[in-house]
Amino acid sequence: MKRLLSGLTLTLLLILAACQTPPLNSIEDVCGVSINDFKNTPADEVFETSGLKRTSATLTGYFDTLLSLTIYTEESVDTNEILKCVEMIYKHVHQLATNYNEYDDILNIYQMNQNPGQVYDIDPLLSDIIALGLEYGKLTEGLFDISLGALINVWNRSMIECNEGRLCEIPLEESLNEAQNFIGNDRISLVGNRFSVLEGTQIDLGGVAKGYAAALVGDYLRYRGDVKGFLINAGTSNIEVYGYHPTRDNQRWLIALRHPESEFLEPYSRLYLDSGEHIVTAGDYQRYFEVDGVIFHHIIDPRTLYPGQTMRSITLIGPDGILGDVLSTAAFLMEPLEAIAFAESFGFEAILYTLDGAILFSENLISRQVINNE
Repeated sequence: MKRLLSGLTLTLLLILAACQTPPLNSIEDVCGVSINDFKNTPADEVFETSGLKRTSATLTGYFDTLLSLTIYTEESVDTNEILKCVEMIYKHVHQLATNYNEYDDILNIYQMNQNPGQVYDIDPLLSDIIALGLEYGKLTEGLFDISLGALINVWNRSMIECNEGRLCEIPLEESLNEAQNFIGNDRISLVGNRFSVLEGTQIDLGGVAKGYAAALVGDYLRYRGDVKGFLINAGTSNIEVYGYHPTRDNQRWLIALRHPESEFLEPYSRLYLDSGEHIVTAGDYQRYFEVDGVIFHHIIDPRTLYPGQTMRSITLIGPDGILGDVLSTAAFLMEPLEAIAFAESFGFEAILYTLDGAILFSENLISRQVINNE
């Protein structure tokens, strides 16, 4: 009898195990489509959104920021399915690109930074992000640099100490100079999906990963065909709009630019966007610490080893959110007029807030600005 019961128990356990649904661990699992199918879906077609169902969601826990999304669909569309896919995209890119945490069954930047000098076979998506980072490093003549991790870590330690109520001091020159020895894209090797870095070099994808994830979300939403419009807001610094605005007479989207002096002040500008456009901002007012009244923020100039000190914020408007993210970082480290010319050379429009409170912008931006509260 005991043998019979044991056999029945084992059979039952096997049946239960077979019936269990395996965890959904990939974008393809959750979205029902591979990244290669929806990546780079164009934004050519523009749809009406007036009268459609409006669904909004907010995500936390990814990229150290708040991620929000509003989509417009017919009433019959299962928006929960869409939102699950969107979260999976953000989650997967975040877990691959972060240099702060490790995750089960994922080889990410954090793990490789902890164990440099080895050759790794990495996820093709992570390979694509790194390849873009290296390409953009050349495009910006080194002002955008994914190899700055060691230098960024030095500044982050000082920022954390100060903001936690301990000593408020800038890093020692010796620490900065030592970190400089480990900077340079020539210390990074990427051949296909085989990746390695030299000892001491720390990769930081913070300037490109969030924009990359937000771009993938936009690609997926357009690919579906049943999402007629959306507004993606990745931490207020990377925004994409699609479709005609549902209520404005001119059918354009109106975006407010945060005043660098205080989040409670009126926006220093409001700009209209058209379907398919992105607006990206780099500024000194979100992650920073102060020493003797001087702001030291998170955008480090690889030429000086110090945070940029030429403006308070710069916003770019154009058709490519990932490129815009990178260009805004590089432009933030330039003199104001040089920064505007730089952005325009890539087909972007720019508006910036200078250290003395002046507002400078591209000539073509005049038609986008709203002076009053229309």
